[in-house]
Amino acid sequence: MLKLILHTLWARRRRNGWLLAELILVTVISWAIFDPVIVSLHDRRLPLGYDAHRMALISFGELPPEAPGYDAAAWDSAGRMRTLESILLRVRQHPDVALATPLMGIGFPGGSGSMKTSLPLPKDTLNTQWNVLEYTAGQQFFETFGFRPEPGRTLEELSDFLCRDGQYIMTEDLLQVGWGDTDPRGKTLPWITNGDTNYIEIPGAIGPIKRRLDEKPCPYLIKNIDPAQVAYYVSSRMKVALRLKDGVSMDRFLHDFHPWMLENLRVGNLYANKVECYLTMLQDQAYATSTALFRRNLALAVFFLVNLCLGVAGTFWVQTRTRREEVGVHLSFG
Repeated sequence: MLKLILHTLWARRRRNGWLLAELILVTVISWAIFDPVIVSLHDRRLPLGYDAHRMALISFGELPPEAPGYDAAAWDSAGRMRTLESILLRVRQHPDVALATPLMGIGFPGGSGSMKTSLPLPKDTLNTQWNVLEYTAGQQFFETFGFRPEPGRTLEELSDFLCRDGQYIMTEDLLQVGWGDTDPRGKTLPWITNGDTNYIEIPGAIGPIKRRLDEKPCPYLIKNIDPAQVAYYVSSRMKVALRLKDGVSMDRFLHDFHPWMLENLRVGNLYANKVECYLTMLQDQAYATSTALFRRNLALAVFFLVNLCLGVAGTFWVQTRTRREEVGVHLSFG
C-alpha cells in the first residue's frame, strides 16, 4: 500500500509540488496573521493583578492665577498639603467609599507614562532598566488597589512603609529574575554611599501586575515619593483612586457621586472635574493605543481563515471531480 501511495505521489509530482508550495505559503501567511492576534488575546486575558472593577478614578482641575476665587496665599507647600488631606478625608468619608489613595505623576498602574531605573540584581548581568511605580506613604495605596501581598508584610504595612535610598518594594516576577524565587524575606541589595557598602533589605513584595490592559505583567520596582516633594504634586496632575465598599454598584455610584463631587471636592485651588470607572479608563487607553490595530488583525485573521477553508475544500472538490470517471470505471468492475 505504501509503495502504491509513493508511486501515485511521484506520478503526480508536478501537481503535488504546486500543492506543497501552496501549503508552505499558506502556513507562513497564517503564522504572520494569527500569531499577533493569538498573543494579543492571551495578553488581554491575563489578570491585572488588582481588582479594577471596584475602583474609580477622580481627576482634578486647577484654578489659574487670574481666575475668580484663586487663593495665592494658600498655595504654598503647607497649603497644598492641607488641600490634599482635605480632599482625601472627604472622599474617604463618602458612604460608598471603602479606601482612597492619591496618585501623583505618572508612576501608577494605568498611568499615562512610565518611569525606569536600573538596579543591580544578583542574577541580572545585563543591567536591565526596570519599570518604577510611585506611591505616597501612609495613604492606603496597596490596599486601595488590592494587590496580592507576598510573605513578609501585609498591604497595610507596605502602604505605611517609608523606603530609604536604594530601597524598593518589588513584584514577585522581579524577585524571580533577581534571586530565582518569590520570597522577599532575607533578601538584600548592596548600596554604596561615600565608598562604603551597605546592604539594604527588600521590605516586601506583591504579585505580578500589568501597567496596561493589553500588556503582559512586567517586573516593577515600587518606591514612595519623597515626603518633602509630595506638595509639589498637588496640582491638576494629581488623581485620586478609590475602592468601593462591597455590594455598591459602580453605575449607581458614578451617577450619585458626580454631583456630590462637584459640590464637595472644591478645595484650595483644586476642583474635581471628572470621575470614571478605573476599568473603563484602562479600556479607553487600550482602544487609543492598540485596539484598532488588534481589531484589524483579528478581521484579517477571520477573513483569511474563511478563505483558507474555502480554498482547501475547493482543491479537494476539483480533484474529486477530475477523478469521477476513473472512480466510475473502478465501481463498474466491482
